[in-house]
Amino acid sequence: MIYVLKNNAILPQNTFTDMSIIIGAVAEAILLSLGMADRIKTLEKEQRAARDKMISTLQENENLIKNQNQILEQKVAERTSEIMEKNVEIEQQLEEIAAQRDMLSATKLELERQNNNVTSSINYAQRIQKAMLPQEDRIHHVFRESFIMFRPRDIVSGDFYWYTEIEGKKIFTVADCTGHGVPGAFMSMIGINLLNEIINVRNVTDSGSILYKLNEGVQKSLSQESSSNKDGMDMTLIVLDEEKKTIQFSGAKNPLIYVKDGEFNIIKGNNNPIGGISKNGNRDYDTHTIPYEKDMMIYMFSDGYQDQFGGPDERKFMVKRFKQLLHEIADKPAEKQLAILNQELDSWMKNTRQLDDILVAGLRL
Repeated sequence: MIYVLKNNAILPQNTFTDMSIIIGAVAEAILLSLGMADRIKTLEKEQRAARDKMISTLQENENLIKNQNQILEQKVAERTSEIMEKNVEIEQQLEEIAAQRDMLSATKLELERQNNNVTSSINYAQRIQKAMLPQEDRIHHVFRESFIMFRPRDIVSGDFYWYTEIEGKKIFTVADCTGHGVPGAFMSMIGINLLNEIINVRNVTDSGSILYKLNEGVQKSLSQESSSNKDGMDMTLIVLDEEKKTIQFSGAKNPLIYVKDGEFNIIKGNNNPIGGISKNGNRDYDTHTIPYEKDMMIYMFSDGYQDQFGGPDERKFMVKRFKQLLHEIADKPAEKQLAILNQELDSWMKNTRQLDDILVAGLRL
């Protein structure tokens, strides 16, 4: 500007005006330098601020990472401690389980030993019971057309049959004792011993008198007059007199069934069991007499067959069905009758367990 004014003779020519361009350039350079310096300072300040912020952020991140690591280490330590405690508990539990397993194993072995001893004792009791029952060969010899279906629920039975001959009379009985298994077997032995005494020792041959004295004997043997014991037995007993051609029958809660000339007949027994205490004290047993005729089919049985559950509805076989079955097979040979009774029962039971002792005897005169 000064240089232009000088050239237009507005300003005088002198050293200042002559050097105005140089002075202006220098001034401009100085101002530019000052501006650049200020800009550099500003940039440096901003860089320092950014660096400081970055350092602060890095420190914060470092502190955060450090804190997180400390928290993580603490959690790991706590978790490790918990795991170690759990491991200790598990080890203790494993030791307890091992101890219990060893104890159970020892208990199992002891129970097996005791069970074997009990089973051996019961098997021996079975041999004793079989020895006390009449041999089937003997029954078949006396009654050539006969069968005995004898199915104990357990190894030994509370049902029993018994036979003897005295004074030309043949006496046969079927009994169902209270209970089954070992308790029932004990009752059966009491009954057999008393029958031997009453009939073979004391010569009592009237069927009703036999049951009367058997009832007295059971009550006395079990001290039932002075105790709460109510054990006893239901019984069917017949006395065959071939000379007089008569059959005596007496029953303690059990009937006698016989088939003659295709006709089905039932004689009911008294509603009194053998044993136990009667409320009215009256324990008479009637003696029924029927004619002895050749080819008559006589049936005596416990309630095990008719009370067995099975069939499509898991119900009892029932008395009516059982009697109908006996009527249907009565004219067949004894061996065939036994086979049918077994087949019918097996078909009825299928997978149902046997609930009671089963005894059915069939005698053809």
